Amino acid sequence: MATAPTPPRTPTARKSLPGSPSAISPNVTATESPISLQKRRWQGGAVALPLPGLTQPESMNRGAPVAPMAPMKRQKVEAEIKAEHQYLSMPVSPLQNPNGAQHDSISPFRPQQPPHPYIQPFQPHAPPIMAQQIFMTALHRNGSLFPIEPTKNPIGSRRVDAIAHTMWEVVFSKADMMDNVTTKAALFNPLKLRALAKLNWLPSWWFLREMALGVMEHSGWLVDDSERQGEWKEVVHFCKKAELKTYGDNGAVQNEGGGLPKPEEIRESVQKVDS
Repeated sequence: MATAPTPPRTPTARKSLPGSPSAISPNVTATESPISLQKRRWQGGAVALPLPGLTQPESMNRGAPVAPMAPMKRQKVEAEIKAEHQYLSMPVSPLQNPNGAQHDSISPFRPQQPPHPYIQPFQPHAPPIMAQQIFMTALHRNGSLFPIEPTKNPIGSRRVDAIAHTMWEVVFSKADMMDNVTTKAALFNPLKLRALAKLNWLPSWWFLREMALGVMEHSGWLVDDSERQGEWKEVVHFCKKAELKTYGDNGAVQNEGGGLPKPEEIRESVQKVDS
């Protein structure tokens, strides 16, 4: 049986054995690892410094740091606050209800426009609302039609005709309004319709012209319609003479009341026009 080798007893032989402390590098102590490790050093330049104006908490118990607001965002917020303040401070007029009580305010989305100084507000005996709306829409569509100080300077017949033309254009674009106007114009008496036919004027246009005159009169405007009224008087006289000559004593034409007019009534009406 082979025996285990006897370890050398000399110091030189012991140093040459593997695993001996003396076989390790003389610069490494017993407590150090034989593997060389690279020491990591903190480089402050690699870490971004805090932004200018960044506020740090005075103590750890007061919460996280608060970043400053960007200039553009701050201006936007200030503008919104200012707009909200102006919105809340908008003057509004009280709204009158039928019971006499007033609401504190009305919707600010419909700004209240002051009425025109030459247009009177609606009153119980005033022309219908539709007539005033059509009249004002026509004036706003064509600003040259609006007279200068109509309560002092009379309005001539031709300007009234121009206003009536614009009113007719406004109504023509609204089918329901035009239907209402033509329905009322169809109720004119036969003599009036004959006079309009002789003048080649539309009954709907004449109806709107009379409507405009009613709004002007209610608003206190001065109107000099002598030119058109004189022409109308002549045409009505012509139509009455034509009725008398055409129908004579037969009285075949119905009057305003729906009955047959008597010959003497036609003669009397013609005499009144002549006078």
